Amino acid sequence: MTNKEIRIIVLLLLVLTIFKSSYGIPVPHGMDGHIYDLDGITLARNVDFSVTDVNTGEFIQSKTYQNGMYSVSLDGDNGNTIIIKAWTKYHENSRTVTLEGVMRNVDLLLNLSRHEFAPIINSSPIKNAKEDELYYYDADAFDENEDVLTYSLLVAPNGMKINNTNGLVEWVPLDEQAGENNVTIQISDNFFNVTQSFVISVQWVNDAPLIISEPITEAFVSEWYYYQVNATDEENLILNYSLTKSPNNMQINKNGLIKWNPNKNHIGNNEVIVKVMDNSSYSMQKFNITVYAKLNGKKDISSGGGGGYVAYNLPDNETKEQDKEDKEKNIIKTIKITMKEGSVFEISLMSEKEIKLKINELSEMPEKVKGIEKRVYNYIEIKPDEESDKIQEAEIKFKVEKNWLTENKAEKNEIILNRYSDNQWQELETSQYKSDEKYEYYSAKSPGFSYFAISLKKIIEPDEFDLTGPKEQFIISGTIYKNRLRKQIDETEIRVTNLATNDIFETNTGAGGNSGTYYVIINGKKGDNILIEAMSKGIYQNTTIILNGDMKGINFILNDKGLSAITGYSLADIGINKMEVSMFIGLAIIFILFFHCFISRRSHKNQ
Repeated sequence: MTNKEIRIIVLLLLVLTIFKSSYGIPVPHGMDGHIYDLDGITLARNVDFSVTDVNTGEFIQSKTYQNGMYSVSLDGDNGNTIIIKAWTKYHENSRTVTLEGVMRNVDLLLNLSRHEFAPIINSSPIKNAKEDELYYYDADAFDENEDVLTYSLLVAPNGMKINNTNGLVEWVPLDEQAGENNVTIQISDNFFNVTQSFVISVQWVNDAPLIISEPITEAFVSEWYYYQVNATDEENLILNYSLTKSPNNMQINKNGLIKWNPNKNHIGNNEVIVKVMDNSSYSMQKFNITVYAKLNGKKDISSGGGGGYVAYNLPDNETKEQDKEDKEKNIIKTIKITMKEGSVFEISLMSEKEIKLKINELSEMPEKVKGIEKRVYNYIEIKPDEESDKIQEAEIKFKVEKNWLTENKAEKNEIILNRYSDNQWQELETSQYKSDEKYEYYSAKSPGFSYFAISLKKIIEPDEFDLTGPKEQFIISGTIYKNRLRKQIDETEIRVTNLATNDIFETNTGAGGNSGTYYVIINGKKGDNILIEAMSKGIYQNTTIILNGDMKGINFILNDKGLSAITGYSLADIGINKMEVSMFIGLAIIFILFFHCFISRRSHKNQ
């Protein structure tokens, strides 16, 4: 073999090696886990997280799923430093690990509690009002936490009201409320109370007198007619009575008594208008008196020295007061309630009345409750059917699994029962009193009922994770095409879900330098149903396959008609088939060159 032929062979081998490196698919690394609140059980749903490979600079950012889980695929190597970070508007936390293949359950704690901000009142009060006219002021406030706000009046004049949901203040000032009136509005978000105090100056208005008597509307010729006009004045001013319109000879005195002796010329209707005036306002009463020629059998009602009719319509000021006292004797009762299931198995309490309890065990922290900075075993809601202030004292007995204590490297005396009261968690006096093979048993005393948390006395940071080797994983890979295998779809979003285990792996196409290829590693066993979802430029389709070990060359056509599987392998597959074809061609060329050299050498010898 000549030097020239040797150089050609070496060059071909080098080209083949480069070709192989370009199209070979590197085995990616994966990482997943859950993000929890500081209690270790409340899931951090839809929160921001990022994963950074410090060595390569690779940076992935997204949001957790509804189950609090995150999942990423990494291109780095074993030994690289990985930083997992999660954050909310108020808090952030991070964890650093060393990349080791596929890493499962790399969990992280994140304080999900928020900074509580007091409401901010952003409205200015109306400080002037007028007697007998409607006053209104729309109190308004802004709350950074978007809490529901409740409005109330701490100080207010009689008759003033406020809508407790929208803060609208309404009031009609009375005569005696003229002048300055103090008002204090309180706005609460259930954590903070803020107040707005101001003075309303009510303008005094002179109210017209009010005529409260009913006129006598019948009279008789030559018989004296009397009618006492009665009126009241809110300001208690001196009243002046006068007749604006009246028949001849009718008179009214300074006290409002009308006196008249009709004659035959007055037979029929006679219009009368009475005017009652204080120093600036007046009221009028208009009525008709029908005069008859004779009494027609009517009975005289005498008043003073003459006959006639007199009406004194005075207001009825009679009041009735009742004052009853019926106090029942309070008898304190001791009640014991037992439960067959759950962490809480017995509650003993002292109460004035029979009380029924509703007990709910919760898998995570209740809504609108401040976070607790302790590792929580579980949450419990205990609600009485009566007011909790009727309860004198309660003893709560509960149990905790020994396995849970072992998992969290905790001793039995580290358990505490916490009660949520006055917008904060309060530790209750807790004692451990017995054990069995499975549980530790505890007792705690509580002054009332609400939300409770069985917890350790501290936070337990997650420091472990699972390393899953290739034997426990299956590889699914292939290429996404657009139409008729002509065009591969770059950056297609791929989600692969094992429907038997709910194991999820998400990635984008582009593995191995090929724009349309995908490559995922997923847990499972042969026979599991695998859901493959693909989305590109607004087109979403999915299909299901049956897991049968490592599955390479699982190719699809993605269009608006569906996600169609392509059986077999193609030359434009994920790079593996192309590499194999290239190697075959390269080896064939080398074989031909060797064969050519061999024939040439034999021919040379024969010559």
